[in-house]
Amino acid sequence: MVQRIRDAALVLIAADALGGAQHCTHLSVDYAKTREQFGQPIGRFQGLKHQLAHMALDVEPSRAQVWYAAYAWDAELPDATRAAAMAKAHLCEVYTRTTRAAIAAHGGIGYTWEYGLNYWFRRSVLDRAWLGMAWLAALGPNTGENSPRGKYLSQCAICHGDKLAGSPPSTPSLVTVGSRLSPQQIASTIKNGKGRMPGFSNLSAEQLSSLVDFLTSGESKEVASNEPIPPGISYRFTGYRRFLDEDGYPAIAPPWGTLNAIDLNTGEYVWKINLGEYPELASNGMANTGSENYGGPVVTAGGLLFIGATNYDKKFRAFDKSTGRLLWETTLPFAGNATPATYAINGRQYVVIAAGGGKDLKSPSGGVYVAFALPDKGTK
Repeated sequence: MVQRIRDAALVLIAADALGGAQHCTHLSVDYAKTREQFGQPIGRFQGLKHQLAHMALDVEPSRAQVWYAAYAWDAELPDATRAAAMAKAHLCEVYTRTTRAAIAAHGGIGYTWEYGLNYWFRRSVLDRAWLGMAWLAALGPNTGENSPRGKYLSQCAICHGDKLAGSPPSTPSLVTVGSRLSPQQIASTIKNGKGRMPGFSNLSAEQLSSLVDFLTSGESKEVASNEPIPPGISYRFTGYRRFLDEDGYPAIAPPWGTLNAIDLNTGEYVWKINLGEYPELASNGMANTGSENYGGPVVTAGGLLFIGATNYDKKFRAFDKSTGRLLWETTLPFAGNATPATYAINGRQYVVIAAGGGKDLKSPSGGVYVAFALPDKGTK
């Protein structure tokens, strides 16, 4: 029964993603028909035609996938679980690609807060998060105040949080940003973006300066502006945060991370095992829980599967590719959040992995490469 409910939820998420992607495609086509440049609708330009065609080609075939997943669930077909998972995974990717393309097709107006395309993009990210790792998303009251704090809450808090704490290491804390960066560096990052963070070129010089003051000193004064007041929105999206219990562990039942082998000819699982554990829990008898992991495996011609990836136990493991049986493991100096590589020198095979850590805030991070090989034939 639990699996049936989960499958139904996956199908509904896929359907939501399909509807959102279709809506963004229609918005973009309508905009291309009415927006004129150089005396003609921009939809006549070949570059935009191709972009809109790619959006349609992404959306239309996906509709059949959602329909089949819904049918398989309703008819309780043997592949209903697989169809639901595949539909959710594929449609969420389509949704994100389509919303990105829609924003680009609209040009400058697509990036504005008031136009609303950002809502569909954020929703696409939310759909991808559901029923994956345990995350929470929430709404908060929109103050509507024309102050640096108000700007922060409406533009920045979705990633960095209401209290500037962020979600390290993926989203840094801004609590002491003034001690790490100069006001000029902060202003440049806000205006131009950096890494995964987009730029906020829509902010006026006065708004930007006051926002920097707020981030460095906490000062928040009302900012005078001649701009029209945007339509009132009662709530704002406060972003994502991990769903953790009071001890900092995922607030869902294990497994908290798995390694899966899938037969690409049939789409069926060959084996599925828990991957990773929390050393402090394992020492108290709660071993093999699985854990959040980042990094893929490498498979050798001899049928060995090597993988690091686990955030907390820093293990590097070798499995039997055919059965998933653990054959060997060792502890790295830092978590191996990377995909290993294999190579040969003078007929001797090596497996190497970059170990840097950084995902577990309780453990130190570093930067080393660790290589392994079988003992040389002449070694006793």
